[in-house]
Amino acid sequence: MPRSLYLTLSVLLPSMGCSSAPGVRSNLEAADPNDRVRAIVSLVDSSGQQRSAIVAALVDRLEDEDEAVRVFAIAGLYRITGERLRYKPSGAIEERHRSVEQWRSRLQRAAEDLKKSP
Repeated sequence: MPRSLYLTLSVLLPSMGCSSAPGVRSNLEAADPNDRVRAIVSLVDSSGQQRSAIVAALVDRLEDEDEAVRVFAIAGLYRITGERLRYKPSGAIEERHRSVEQWRSRLQRAAEDLKKSP
């Protein structure tokens, strides 16, 4: 995917205004990539609630077979966390896997920190 398209999608994501609806998380596993993208946009728009669960769901989509889904997932993660962790949706599968493992490690550390806090 061209970098310009990735940047365009990153800019458009915040303005897409999809509301959260029941079953959004199950749509992350939908057969149609367009449904998965819409689910990502809905989750990001509702990220004020259950943020860690939403971030975890988006991290899972970083391994999606469809590049557009991966683009929206990383754009959503960036919007929520301000981080990309060097993830490139069009990168080689090995590079993407390393980045996803970094995301998962970070999520695990954050969950452990929450358990420790009073």
